[in-house]
Amino acid sequence: MLTFFRQLAKSPVATVLILVLAGAFAIWGINDVFRPVQRDAVAYGDGVTVTTREYNGAVERALNEARQQSGQFLTKQQAHEQGVTAQVLSRLIAQKAMNRIAAQFGVQTPDKMVAEAIRSNESFKSQVTGAFDAETYRSLLQQNGLSEAEFEDGLRTGLMRRQLISATAAGVRAPTSFADFIVAFQSERRVVTVADIPPTVAGQIPAPTDADLKKLYEESKPALKTPEFRKLTLILARNADFEAKVEIPEDKLKAAYEFEKDKRGTPETRSFVQITASSQAAAAEAAKRLAAGEDPAAVAKAVGGTAVPFDKTARTAVPDAVVANAVFGAQAGQTIGPVQGKLAWVAAKITTVTPGSAPSYEQLKPELRANLARDEGMTLLNQATKAYDDAVAGGETPEAAAKASGLVVEVIEVVDKEGRDDNGQPVATLANAKDILETAFAAAQDETSDFTPLGDAGYARVRVDGITPEGVVPFEKVKDRLAGAWRSREISKRMEAVVTRIKEAVAGGKTFTAAVQAEKLRVGAKSQTITRQQAGQGPAAQLGGAIFAAAKGEVVAAPIQGAPVLLVAQVEDILRDDPKTRPDLVEAARAQANELLTNDVLDTFQRAAVASARVKQNDKLIASVLGLQTEDDAAAAK
Repeated sequence: MLTFFRQLAKSPVATVLILVLAGAFAIWGINDVFRPVQRDAVAYGDGVTVTTREYNGAVERALNEARQQSGQFLTKQQAHEQGVTAQVLSRLIAQKAMNRIAAQFGVQTPDKMVAEAIRSNESFKSQVTGAFDAETYRSLLQQNGLSEAEFEDGLRTGLMRRQLISATAAGVRAPTSFADFIVAFQSERRVVTVADIPPTVAGQIPAPTDADLKKLYEESKPALKTPEFRKLTLILARNADFEAKVEIPEDKLKAAYEFEKDKRGTPETRSFVQITASSQAAAAEAAKRLAAGEDPAAVAKAVGGTAVPFDKTARTAVPDAVVANAVFGAQAGQTIGPVQGKLAWVAAKITTVTPGSAPSYEQLKPELRANLARDEGMTLLNQATKAYDDAVAGGETPEAAAKASGLVVEVIEVVDKEGRDDNGQPVATLANAKDILETAFAAAQDETSDFTPLGDAGYARVRVDGITPEGVVPFEKVKDRLAGAWRSREISKRMEAVVTRIKEAVAGGKTFTAAVQAEKLRVGAKSQTITRQQAGQGPAAQLGGAIFAAAKGEVVAAPIQGAPVLLVAQVEDILRDDPKTRPDLVEAARAQANELLTNDVLDTFQRAAVASARVKQNDKLIASVLGLQTEDDAAAAK
């Protein structure tokens, strides 16, 4: 239904409307089309200018809205790649173009209308009084990065644009025939009888002859093409091979544990109250009173100092390291002082001590060993690759040099550029080795590469030992597969022949049920009524589509999705609601048609407004506003 109205919008009538509108806009004037380009405009044209400030603000608001809806952070780069920023710019251009036309037609928005729109906006009302609140108004604008002048100017042009749109769409009303058509279409139901044709109707399928298979092979050649294959020799410098050679002594593991344990666990924390004083004597007096159990605030007041509480604070979070050492050297309930801190004399009383926790040596040992082995293994790998290069430079063959330096030689007999063998299975060594594959398929026969990243596994040199061009899978290799395909095709032909005989029988005067039973098949659903919605659901949706495309009395067939069964059905009757008896449906359909036509008219009007403005975009400035990396930037980075 939507497609029908969309096609209407693209009809010759709509095209004429666009031309008329464009001509009218031209008559009203394009007097500023030859004005100099504004350097601060990401888009500009006849009466249309989108500044960097407007564009950036609109993009930020779109990103904030997207983040609130999805709960995920969206960068400008991601928004650009997803087309969000382009949509924002298109919307701004369309708004500006419509503003231009509204101004040319003399549409104005008085201050009173703008003020009323602001005061009636629910977002700007106080939650307590329900009336307009100026502070709420200013706060919301600030949160959205808008000044009052910017918002009110945008609101004014929006109201002006709305008046223009209302005038344009006024009087748009779908004919009654449209509503009647919609009611008939949406209420349509089909009465059908359905039977199924299983593959067993095909009977015994004889084995195909070589001639049958070769004919099918010729027909199937486009689907049997093989990619270019290459034979490779890899000189592998893998991290895991060298890490396995590393022996880590126990004392080194324990030293690493001592270094790491505090980072991995929960630090010890202390709760205490600290009193800063102006002199050593005052701090000593404060310590004495704290030890006696006096209130810290009273003690601080008596000695002219300040009481500062610390709750479950780690040593590193105490601002003064001298005080931290003193506090963490005392026990719970103990008072310290006087202590000369970095800035003042201090007394403190420790109230609680929460011990820290750390993973045990045995818990961390495997990870510590892996980390140390990785570091030392990398050193051994670098030494081995250097030794290999020196040996090859000295005249050794790659294979001999690899063996002498502890590298691994692996021959891959056949692989395509996707890393699969001739059976379509991935080659394990080349999994996640995109760089190696690209290097191998860019090289010539017998060419050897430098050491290239082998994914995350290490490095490898690759030599191309052979190239097999693109071709077709040999007949003998797919003969068994072709035999299965031939058998399936023969079964389908025989099932379709049954459908043809049923159709011919019905056309000759037999009932659908009699025609089905003559084929020794069982009739399933008899005289079942289905709606359009039901027809489009489930594994038999393809049959449903055929049923609603058929005429009354017609026989149609379609397969069940995911099953080797063919369904055949006859459309016995077509039922529709009479629009005269359902005025409620007619009115709802008319409203639907009106909305579709109105939207199409407005869309046509807006496209004509944008076209008449002849807008151009400054792509370099857009990239700058969004902080995108241009091709020049990427080249410079390389």
